[in-house]
Amino acid sequence: MSRTAFAAVVLTLAMSCGASAAESSAARPSAPAQWRAAALRDILAAYEVTLANHAGALDPHNPGFLVNLERAKTQAQALAARVGDASGYLATLLRFSAIIEDGHAGVYPAFDIDEFRPTQWPGFVVAWRGELFVHAAQGNAARAGERIVSCDGMPARRLIEEKVFGYMGRAREEGQWWSQPRNLFFDWGNPFAPRPQRCVFVQGGREVERTLTWRDAPQDLYEQGRAALFGKPLPAVGLHEARAKLFWVAMPTFSPDEQDRAAYRAIYRQVQEERQRFLVVDAVVVGL
Repeated sequence: MSRTAFAAVVLTLAMSCGASAAESSAARPSAPAQWRAAALRDILAAYEVTLANHAGALDPHNPGFLVNLERAKTQAQALAARVGDASGYLATLLRFSAIIEDGHAGVYPAFDIDEFRPTQWPGFVVAWRGELFVHAAQGNAARAGERIVSCDGMPARRLIEEKVFGYMGRAREEGQWWSQPRNLFFDWGNPFAPRPQRCVFVQGGREVERTLTWRDAPQDLYEQGRAALFGKPLPAVGLHEARAKLFWVAMPTFSPDEQDRAAYRAIYRQVQEERQRFLVVDAVVVGL
């Protein structure tokens, strides 16, 4: 990990658990010109650190890496020149990382954007399963199960490609289409991807256009997003007997809290104490 003025460049091995940015010791910007200078400086540093340290830069079997890296620098610098606040700074860093398309390498801010601008939402959470639909809604904002075919005249798929995958995730991976589109209606103030204003919803063959009402998101927005991702609440960490001689080990998080860690220790003890039993089962499924 290498820290720039206000961000951290993270390079991790493919099988590592990843790394998180430590709080930068640099004073945080407080004016538009300072945010702009920090973005320009940190993108250049991210480019140099990645070029010097990423295996892709020397891999003869990956000739496209250097092309992508150069494109990431050029596009991010173009955005950086227009930055005026924390949200613009964050968007610039995310664009750089998105273009590299490496889930284990990129440049990330050493702060939480909610410290500067609370996340907003339009009262509903979406999911993508070949098409965009409302997973859950609050009040009259939308109806669960409705398809969203377009917003502001832009088809749903293109919306996701530009406003989500332009800044996070990897659009060429099918699994990312399962996990990332929920971020379309989580607004953290990206000035380069304005939030949708009017969307066309369809249910039962009936089409209706609604103006979205954005407001501060609830405290459990992240959990609602995870529910949209998985389709149901995540199981607790533990070892469960799904049926006779079939066991399921639930490992739903890479960031366990103390309760989760205690549950993992209980799994280890059970496997040790009942080893002979597990040697003759049909299967033990480890669900990550």
